[in-house]
Amino acid sequence: MRGAMAILLPLLLPLRLGASPGGTFLAPSNQTSQLYVGCSRTTIAHHLHVRLPDFVVIGVQKGGTTSVIQDLNAAQPQVACMAWGELHFFDRNEFSNISITAHDVEAYAQRLSSKTRCQQSTVALAEKTPAYYYSPHAPLRLCEALGSPRLVIFLRDPTSRAYSSFYEGGDVTHLGRNANGFHRLVEIEVAIIRGCPDSAQPSGDPAIDHERSAHFRECCSALVGSSFGQGSWLGCSCDLSDFHCSIYGDKRAAQVRMGLYIWHLRRIYRYHRASNVLLVRAEDFFVHGADTLKEMLAWATPNRANTIYHVQIPTEHAGSKTTLHEHMLPVTERLLREFYAPFNADLEELVGRKMHWPVPPPAPPPAPPPPVPPATPPLAPLPPVPKGHS
Repeated sequence: MRGAMAILLPLLLPLRLGASPGGTFLAPSNQTSQLYVGCSRTTIAHHLHVRLPDFVVIGVQKGGTTSVIQDLNAAQPQVACMAWGELHFFDRNEFSNISITAHDVEAYAQRLSSKTRCQQSTVALAEKTPAYYYSPHAPLRLCEALGSPRLVIFLRDPTSRAYSSFYEGGDVTHLGRNANGFHRLVEIEVAIIRGCPDSAQPSGDPAIDHERSAHFRECCSALVGSSFGQGSWLGCSCDLSDFHCSIYGDKRAAQVRMGLYIWHLRRIYRYHRASNVLLVRAEDFFVHGADTLKEMLAWATPNRANTIYHVQIPTEHAGSKTTLHEHMLPVTERLLREFYAPFNADLEELVGRKMHWPVPPPAPPPAPPPPVPPATPPLAPLPPVPKGHS
């Protein structure tokens, strides 16, 4: 055991210090403990004889999570095994107001098994569904089903992430898949967040959210209709039979809200202790992918550090869809970076480290005032009229 710990410490100590080469870190408990309430059903998983995941990658969309599947499944099969695709189990809308049962956990385990090709001796079993991070109720249902699961969240510069996400999936906004369409979406999203501040942020408590989301749908629809002429906007309300939809609208029209990491982490820390939530700076993963994955595996399965330390993990980031499209408009980038700046500052305070994302560009210098025309000289007085003339 002493030898294993000697190998493990170089991998785990940087998580506490926020200086790991792979960009992984844990938020300090003194910042998050006041948020934690836990959940009332934390023992279901221990009563079932099924294999459940050692960790779950829950976000964020366009943060590099697809590459995690490809890279780990390309490594030695006895080390790691991830489910192919996304399970979308705990974000199902039927769980928005119904607690998890033992039957649900069994169904989840069977679904997980059907999506993997694991060996019995595989060290780490995992799945990834980035929608869990954004779903209002998924953090609670993960707590109910898995007890104290280990969760992994990749955090990417929210401005870049939003633009990449804009080109993901179907076009439900009908604004045009181009830089101008994205700018219009950003204007709408920013207006929604600023115009409905008391109802736009999910709490994570199903009872509160069902009431709050009703106010949000009313506020959002009225605002988008009056300010942007949109009679119906999926970012306000949508058909709950569609898995893209939640009680706070369709996530495909909520790319800006998805980047308010401070909102969503507060909700996650409500049900999961900071020691069980591994954060990853996505930009570091894009550059040092093998280090990121080794740190992640060592944290998720610390009793198997020997195996993880020596494994070779091929990494190849899948790349961003935005590389195939025109650049974001400078005016859009300025709007987003200025909008996100206070939220990012709150995030850095919560997680105890700087994210080193680009800051708002400096405002252009004001236009010089127009030149003042030279003063018109006063007119000379008229000569007096001689006497005798009229």
